[in-house]
Amino acid sequence: IARSVAATVGSEYGIIARRLTAESRTKSPADLNTYEAMLLYLSYQIAPSPAASERCFAALQAAVERDPDYGPVWSALGSLYCQMYVWDVPGFDDPLAVGRDYAERGVALEPDRQGSRLIRAYAMLLDDDLAAFHEEAEATLALNPTSPYVTGTIGFLAVHAGDFQRGRTLLDRAMASNPIYPQWFRHGIYLERFQAGDFEGALKAVRGHDEAGFWYLALMAAALGKLGRIEEAQPWLTKLLAEKPDLPARAEELISRTIKVKELVGEIVDGLVQAGMTRAG
Repeated sequence: IARSVAATVGSEYGIIARRLTAESRTKSPADLNTYEAMLLYLSYQIAPSPAASERCFAALQAAVERDPDYGPVWSALGSLYCQMYVWDVPGFDDPLAVGRDYAERGVALEPDRQGSRLIRAYAMLLDDDLAAFHEEAEATLALNPTSPYVTGTIGFLAVHAGDFQRGRTLLDRAMASNPIYPQWFRHGIYLERFQAGDFEGALKAVRGHDEAGFWYLALMAAALGKLGRIEEAQPWLTKLLAEKPDLPARAEELISRTIKVKELVGEIVDGLVQAGMTRAG
C-alpha cells in the first residue's frame, strides 16, 4: 500500500509532479527556471513527438546555459537527441553521438542520479553497445527499484534488446504501480507479443493509444499485415508512407535503430510487406 501511494503521489508522474508541471505551461521556454524545465521534460516524456520536442529543447537549452554544471539537464538533452535519431528527424548532425556524449556528461556530473543513468543506458542501447546497456540498466534499476517510470522504461528497453521475459515482467510491474504511465510502455508489450507470434495481442496492446510519429503507424500496419487484415491495414500504411516516403528502402535500417533483434526486425518488415508495402529493390 505504501509503495502504491508513493507512486501515485510522489513519483515522476505522480500528483505532485503533474500539478507543478501544469503551473509552468503558461510560461515561455526561456522563462522557465531549471526545475520547471525538468518538469516540462518529464511531462513531454508522457507522449514524446518531434513536434512536442521543440518547446522542450528550447527550455533545456536555456537551462543548460544557465546551469552548465547541473547534470540532469545534460542528460535530458541527451535523451532528446537520441529521440531525434530514432525518429530520423532532419536537421540534426549525428544526433546519436551528441545524445550519448550529453548522456555521459550528465552521469559524470551526478553519477548517482537514477534518471541520468537511465538515459545513459538508453544511449548505449541505441549505439549497439548491448553488453554495456544490460550492465547499466541493472545498475540503474538497483538505485531505486520502486520507481514506476524507471522500472517501466528499463522493461521497455530490455524488450528492444531481446530480453523479452525480463522486459515484460518489468513493464507489467510498472504499469500496475501507477496508471499514469507513458503510453509508449505499451509498445514494449506489443514487441513482446509480436515476437511470440501473438499478433492479435500485439495489436490489442497499442490499439487506441494513438501517438505522433511513424512508429505507431508502423506497429499498427505490421500487426494487421501479419493478421491478413489487409483492407484494415491500408489506411495505416498510407499514413505511414506519407510521413516516411523512403521507408520501403530504409525499413530495416530505421527499425534496427531501436530494435536489436534481427529476427524481430525482419518479422516487422514482413508484416509491413504483407500489409502492402513494396520492398525496395
